[in-house]
Amino acid sequence: MKVPILVFAFLSVPVNATAQAASNCNLRMEDAPQSNAWLMRAGENCPISEAELAAHIESALAQDSRTGEFSISLGRLIKFPWLAQSLATAAARSADWDAKRGRAKNQHDNAVVGRMLTQSLSQSAVANALDRRGLRLVHVSVEKVLVSKQADGKLPFDAQLSLRVAQKS
Repeated sequence: MKVPILVFAFLSVPVNATAQAASNCNLRMEDAPQSNAWLMRAGENCPISEAELAAHIESALAQDSRTGEFSISLGRLIKFPWLAQSLATAAARSADWDAKRGRAKNQHDNAVVGRMLTQSLSQSAVANALDRRGLRLVHVSVEKVLVSKQADGKLPFDAQLSLRVAQKS
């Protein structure tokens, strides 16, 4: 009896790497045109500053000819300690976050955390970099919000981040 052999073919999405490496983190932006997105790549355990993130986004977008909305996938929030701290501070002060339970009140955690991060990033060097390229931040999407016990209660500290960006009108 012959046993059929299944062959799986994995398709890789061609990407065009742009921007230079930051410090020892091998920070780079990759264009994935088939998914209408930019992907941020960085080494493990490499904190990325607000200035580094803004510079790499601006550098990558200088070569971009997209119109309409597109995404910039940033990966995990913990790679951006300044933004994680901003989120924890916002959550501790927010009427939408229950620090005792470590959950959003009356909404999904992802929606509340996404709004908080959208507000933080709208006032950052990242927003300024987008503005210089004729773009605006539409919103931040998050998935897999992680919470930890901190001095002000159970607060979000990590999630998968994606920026939704569009041409300024």
